[in-house]
Amino acid sequence: EGREMQSRFIKDKDVESRDRKDNRGSGWASGRIFLYAGAVVLLLASALMCNSKYQENQAHKQCDEILERLISLLPEQTKGFVQEGSTNQEGAYLEVKEISCIGILEIPLIEEAWPVQSEYEDGKYMPKCESGSAESGNLVIKDSLRGGLFRSISVLNEGMEVRFTDIWGEVYTYNIVSVSEKANRSSDGDLVLVTQNRYTGNEKRIYLDSV
Repeated sequence: EGREMQSRFIKDKDVESRDRKDNRGSGWASGRIFLYAGAVVLLLASALMCNSKYQENQAHKQCDEILERLISLLPEQTKGFVQEGSTNQEGAYLEVKEISCIGILEIPLIEEAWPVQSEYEDGKYMPKCESGSAESGNLVIKDSLRGGLFRSISVLNEGMEVRFTDIWGEVYTYNIVSVSEKANRSSDGDLVLVTQNRYTGNEKRIYLDSV
């Protein structure tokens, strides 16, 4: 009977030992799964960041090339005046390297300038005219879809000066009057700049009045 109890005790210890090993093995397996999953997430995040940086670099490169050429094509600059009603400037553009452009957007304080595509372009790598014209006082310019070029204007303050030069060399000067997070708010400024978060789609609209 003593030997039988001793044998049963040894068997129970063996079972307990195997259970501990099985649990340890299961724990290691779960840990490896989480480790692999984490590595995959990090790789995907890294790939997205690299792609985002590439798109941004492409946007800056294309803008710089178009801007340099556009500046050389514009006539002598004169002061532009906002007029009521539609004008013949709406829809007009100047073709630069096979891209239709309506002018140059400039923020002197932060030393930033961008060529602006006409509404007929896709706005992939350059800011684009969404509607209106500078002369009509209802110009809406939207940031590029992939470049995030307007990222720097997210810190602009009310009263800051912004300039737009059209293809006739007429320079329109504006001051920022308000910023809205509401994408469907109707345009109530002579110029509206639209920035968009490429991941969430959330828009920010900066409203400006002529000076």
